[in-house]
Amino acid sequence: IKMPQNLKLSRNITRITGITNYDLESFGIPMVKALDWFHQLIGEDYPLVGHNIFRFDQPFLLATARKHKHPLASVLGLNRLIDTAVLYKGYKMETPIQENEIFMLYASRILNQPVKGLKYNLETACRDQRVQTNDVTAHRAAADVLITHRLYEALRTNVWFPK
Repeated sequence: IKMPQNLKLSRNITRITGITNYDLESFGIPMVKALDWFHQLIGEDYPLVGHNIFRFDQPFLLATARKHKHPLASVLGLNRLIDTAVLYKGYKMETPIQENEIFMLYASRILNQPVKGLKYNLETACRDQRVQTNDVTAHRAAADVLITHRLYEALRTNVWFPK
């Protein structure tokens, strides 16, 4: 996505992602076009799966859509989110979702409970669940989507619905 004029990526973001200001200037698309694309992609009611989606992705997308008065804001409700950070942290805490508990409330219960020494970032969760990550470049959109999908499938099949 093209950066607003007079804004540049920090060196730290370039170090983490490998994305440069040149990349954004040369190949980036305007924010509204990106919002249009994403809105069309996700539709109105498919679940949205992400790692830390409750605390990062959804608030960021919602704020951006509202800033641009984009209709995407109306379809980013918390009730359609599935957060692999929540699934993994709940598993490590040995705290399953309760019968008839909606995921949004479970997520709040799990995320708001501090656990000393428990790491549940994407890299840690993937390593613990033996999710393959060495075939992609981390912190790039397509790679993070693929890795998060793999983690979700591992958690879904091994943790939440064991054989």
